[in-house]
Amino acid sequence: MSRKIIFYVLIVSLIFTTLLLGYSFFIIDEIIILPMELNVNSSYGFNLETDKLNLGKIVPGGDSSRGFTVSNNKDYPLKVSVIKEGQLAKWIEIGNQTFDIFPSENKAVMVNVYVPKGTEYGLYTGNIKVILKKKLI
Repeated sequence: MSRKIIFYVLIVSLIFTTLLLGYSFFIIDEIIILPMELNVNSSYGFNLETDKLNLGKIVPGGDSSRGFTVSNNKDYPLKVSVIKEGQLAKWIEIGNQTFDIFPSENKAVMVNVYVPKGTEYGLYTGNIKVILKKKLI
Protein backbone atom coordinates (compact mmCIF):
# COMPACT_ATOMS: atom_id res chain seq x y z
CA MET A 1 0.00 0.00 0.00
CA SER A 2 2.71 2.51 0.96
CA ARG A 3 4.64 1.73 -2.26
CA LYS A 4 1.55 2.64 -4.29
CA ILE A 5 1.19 5.95 -2.46
CA ILE A 6 4.88 6.76 -2.93
CA PHE A 7 4.60 5.85 -6.63
CA TYR A 8 1.55 8.12 -7.15
CA VAL A 9 3.16 11.00 -5.26
CA LEU A 10 6.30 10.60 -7.35
CA ILE A 11 4.31 10.59 -10.62
CA VAL A 12 2.26 13.65 -9.61
CA SER A 13 5.42 15.48 -8.53
CA LEU A 14 7.14 14.65 -11.82
CA ILE A 15 4.16 15.88 -13.86
CA PHE A 16 3.89 19.07 -11.81
CA THR A 17 7.63 19.78 -12.09
CA THR A 18 7.58 19.21 -15.85
CA LEU A 19 4.61 21.54 -16.32
CA LEU A 20 6.11 24.19 -14.07
CA LEU A 21 9.47 24.13 -15.85
CA GLY A 22 7.82 24.20 -19.28
CA TYR A 23 5.63 27.15 -18.35
CA SER A 24 8.34 29.06 -16.51
CA PHE A 25 10.49 29.49 -19.62
CA PHE A 26 8.08 32.16 -20.83
CA ILE A 27 5.39 33.78 -18.72
CA ILE A 28 2.89 36.03 -20.49
CA ASP A 29 3.44 39.61 -19.37
CA GLU A 30 0.99 41.42 -21.68
CA ILE A 31 -1.12 40.92 -24.80
CA ILE A 32 -1.72 43.91 -27.07
CA ILE A 33 -4.40 43.82 -29.78
CA LEU A 34 -3.75 46.25 -32.64
CA PRO A 35 -6.77 46.51 -35.01
CA MET A 36 -6.00 46.64 -38.76
CA GLU A 37 -8.08 48.10 -41.54
CA LEU A 38 -7.70 48.11 -45.34
CA ASN A 39 -9.98 49.66 -47.94
CA VAL A 40 -9.81 47.90 -51.31
CA ASN A 41 -10.78 50.60 -53.79
CA SER A 42 -10.20 51.91 -57.30
CA SER A 43 -7.50 54.30 -56.06
CA TYR A 44 -4.62 54.49 -53.60
CA GLY A 45 -4.74 56.48 -50.40
CA PHE A 46 -3.17 56.50 -46.96
CA ASN A 47 -4.27 57.22 -43.43
CA LEU A 48 -1.80 58.19 -40.71
CA GLU A 49 -4.13 57.80 -37.74
CA THR A 50 -2.53 55.95 -34.84
CA ASP A 51 -5.63 54.44 -33.20
CA LYS A 52 -5.22 51.36 -35.42
CA LEU A 53 -2.90 50.00 -38.09
CA ASN A 54 -4.66 51.59 -41.05
CA LEU A 55 -3.23 50.21 -44.28
CA GLY A 56 -5.08 52.83 -46.36
CA LYS A 57 -6.72 52.38 -49.77
CA ILE A 58 -5.23 49.84 -52.15
CA VAL A 59 -6.30 48.66 -55.59
CA PRO A 60 -6.71 44.93 -56.27
CA GLY A 61 -3.26 43.57 -57.16
CA GLY A 62 -1.58 46.36 -55.14
CA ASP A 63 0.46 46.35 -51.98
CA SER A 64 1.28 48.55 -49.02
CA SER A 65 3.48 48.57 -45.93
CA ARG A 66 3.06 50.05 -42.50
CA GLY A 67 5.11 49.63 -39.38
CA PHE A 68 4.81 49.94 -35.64
CA THR A 69 7.25 49.92 -32.75
CA VAL A 70 7.40 47.54 -29.81
CA SER A 71 9.02 49.06 -26.71
CA ASN A 72 10.22 47.33 -23.57
CA ASN A 73 9.66 49.57 -20.55
CA LYS A 74 10.18 46.68 -18.13
CA ASP A 75 13.27 45.85 -16.06
CA TYR A 76 13.65 42.44 -17.70
CA PRO A 77 13.96 41.09 -21.25
CA LEU A 78 10.84 40.05 -23.16
CA LYS A 79 10.15 37.48 -25.86
CA VAL A 80 7.79 39.04 -28.41
CA SER A 81 5.43 37.11 -30.71
CA VAL A 82 3.45 38.93 -33.41
CA ILE A 83 0.39 37.11 -34.76
CA LYS A 84 -1.96 38.15 -37.58
CA GLU A 85 -5.70 37.46 -37.35
CA GLY A 86 -8.92 38.12 -39.25
CA GLN A 87 -9.83 38.76 -42.88
CA LEU A 88 -6.47 40.37 -43.64
CA ALA A 89 -4.33 37.57 -42.19
CA LYS A 90 -3.93 35.71 -45.48
CA TRP A 91 -2.71 38.87 -47.27
CA ILE A 92 -0.29 40.00 -44.55
CA GLU A 93 3.41 39.29 -44.12
CA ILE A 94 5.14 40.36 -40.92
CA GLY A 95 8.85 41.12 -40.94
CA ASN A 96 9.76 40.04 -37.39
CA GLN A 97 7.22 37.55 -36.03
CA THR A 98 9.28 36.55 -32.98
CA PHE A 99 12.15 38.37 -31.35
CA ASP A 100 13.70 39.27 -28.02
CA ILE A 101 13.66 42.82 -26.71
CA PHE A 102 15.74 44.04 -23.81
CA PRO A 103 14.91 46.71 -21.19
CA SER A 104 14.67 50.24 -22.66
CA GLU A 105 14.93 48.84 -26.19
CA ASN A 106 12.60 49.56 -29.13
CA LYS A 107 12.13 47.35 -32.19
CA ALA A 108 10.30 48.14 -35.41
CA VAL A 109 7.89 45.62 -36.94
CA MET A 110 6.93 45.97 -40.61
CA VAL A 111 3.55 44.79 -41.84
CA ASN A 112 3.31 44.23 -45.59
CA VAL A 113 -0.01 43.60 -47.31
CA TYR A 114 -0.65 42.35 -50.83
CA VAL A 115 -4.23 42.46 -52.15
CA PRO A 116 -4.82 39.69 -54.70
CA LYS A 117 -6.07 40.65 -58.16
CA GLY A 118 -9.81 40.23 -58.50
CA THR A 119 -10.51 41.14 -54.85
CA GLU A 120 -13.88 42.86 -54.46
CA TYR A 121 -13.92 46.48 -53.34
CA GLY A 122 -14.70 46.95 -49.67
CA LEU A 123 -13.40 47.35 -46.16
CA TYR A 124 -11.32 44.46 -44.79
CA THR A 125 -10.27 44.13 -41.17
CA GLY A 126 -8.10 42.08 -38.88
CA ASN A 127 -5.86 42.29 -35.85
CA ILE A 128 -2.22 42.13 -35.01
CA LYS A 129 -1.78 40.43 -31.66
CA VAL A 130 1.49 41.26 -29.88
CA ILE A 131 2.27 38.83 -27.07
CA LEU A 132 4.94 39.91 -24.59
CA LYS A 133 6.40 37.11 -22.46
CA LYS A 134 8.87 37.38 -19.63
CA LYS A 135 12.10 35.82 -20.79
CA LEU A 136 13.51 33.93 -17.83
CA ILE A 137 16.32 32.06 -19.57
